[in-house]
Amino acid sequence: MTPKDVIEKAPGLTRDQLSYFVKMGYVKPKKYTRGKNEYTEYSENDLLVIEKALYYIQTFDTKPKSAFEKAFVELRQPERNFNRK
Repeated sequence: MTPKDVIEKAPGLTRDQLSYFVKMGYVKPKKYTRGKNEYTEYSENDLLVIEKALYYIQTFDTKPKSAFEKAFVELRQPERNFNRK
């Protein structure tokens, strides 16, 4: 699904937040090129993680890093390393 689709399906999510989540490595959508254009494709799993993390951010005022860590644990996914160098 496109970034627009993700934003529409995740209540309260903004384009800036989605960009930040990708930039920080919390979500890793697939990128592909068609002609001269580059596209970003999010999976259903990406959407689930974003929705769960956004819930923690909005409900408990959790920092994004902690929210995504909790979301990955809750959804039983391999933990990602969010420590940036």
